[in-house]
Amino acid sequence: MTNRKPTKAEDQAAAAVLDAVNNGDMKRAAVLNRLLEMTIEDNDAAAENPQE
Repeated sequence: MTNRKPTKAEDQAAAAVLDAVNNGDMKRAAVLNRLLEMTIEDNDAAAENPQE
């Protein structure tokens, strides 16, 4: 994990997860959370290896 601020896409995905949880849609929240995790992993990797 890097010490960087979340991207706009990460912020928006996190908001979508919270919205799904607040609406009681746990299945949707789980799917969105996994997408958020994958986005964070990709962005962390890109931040650590900018030449790729």
